Amino acid sequence: MKVTFVANFMNHHQLPFSLEMQRLTDGGYTFVAFDPLAEEQRNLGYYDMNALPFVIRAYENDAEYNRAMDVILNDDMVIFGSCPDEVVAKRAATGKPFIIYSERFFKKGTYRRFIPITYKKIYNRLLRYENHDVSIICSSAYLPYDIKLLRKKFDIYKWGYFPQTNEYDLEKLIDKKKANEKVNILWVARFIKLKHPEAAVAVAEKLKKDGYDFTLNMVGIGPLEEEIKASIKEKGLEDYVKLLGSTTPEGVREEMDKADIFLFNSDFHEGWGAVMNESMNSACAVIASHAIGSVPFLIDNGKNGFVYENGNIEDLYKKVKYLCDNPEKRVEMGKAAYETITKQWCAENATQRLYNIIKAKVEKTEEPVYKDGPCSKAEIIMPKYRKGNYDKI
Repeated sequence: MKVTFVANFMNHHQLPFSLEMQRLTDGGYTFVAFDPLAEEQRNLGYYDMNALPFVIRAYENDAEYNRAMDVILNDDMVIFGSCPDEVVAKRAATGKPFIIYSERFFKKGTYRRFIPITYKKIYNRLLRYENHDVSIICSSAYLPYDIKLLRKKFDIYKWGYFPQTNEYDLEKLIDKKKANEKVNILWVARFIKLKHPEAAVAVAEKLKKDGYDFTLNMVGIGPLEEEIKASIKEKGLEDYVKLLGSTTPEGVREEMDKADIFLFNSDFHEGWGAVMNESMNSACAVIASHAIGSVPFLIDNGKNGFVYENGNIEDLYKKVKYLCDNPEKRVEMGKAAYETITKQWCAENATQRLYNIIKAKVEKTEEPVYKDGPCSKAEIIMPKYRKGNYDKI
């Protein structure tokens, strides 16, 4: 069976999936890149994965573009991520099945469905294929809700990002965290509005006021960095909050391996958020905003992490305070988070499940049904969180 994945460029979120699909298809897997590696990623230390042997670089020249279109038109299954709409249309014209891989459409507000240019973009990307042999794998739990608002019906499966999963001696990893002299809290993101670094600082201010001994390490850079520095100084938090700047992906994982608590404060503009996978893989006790696209899929509130109502600092602080007071709960949650990523939401399990579904679609046989996790049917979840629960339709 031949499978092609089409996207802008190969990155470390897609590589584990790609390597596993390459193995399952006995070399029948191709990744088509329509763009070179972005300069931002180069500056952050990412190497150019478009150079891998199974990647066709459609942007390089006409010959490579023609190679790309050959597999897109002829392979048994094609998965479309970010790419030109006309490429999807050409596959649809063949009558062969395909899959669209998408985050949510209305991260900037559901009112945008009434904006003609926005609706046209979504129509050209997806809606016109309602009656084609197409399925959706969603990397945001809120995408099915967006599609419901548009009054269209598709088969939608839970999916996500699958960065490298590290295998640890879990007890040694937990012992490493227990060795911290203070509660080690970690925040990792760009210093931009949607990531809400100010929420982490607000938590630090409350912890200091209540007499807690802790360290908040903040990894990243961005336009809000100077504002955050000034806020830390103004609130007298220099001995508690450390700005570590930019680091490599390996450096981020090292910080996660040491951290007791991981804060993820993004709002609805966050499509998935791969740091969720990574921090859970490092057995952190995660506290995350309900608005983040990965949270309803990955976090079972109170068991393998905490969910707080987006923007509700009191709700966030209540959960941070609880974990500071209950180190045994941090360990319990961290272990459960590790199991979630290594056993269910890992590239190996997800790719095997998607391969099985693709095989059934291509051979027109009965599809396997998964009750939860990757490739289970995605529920319609409203972007609301009331008293610790999502509103489901």
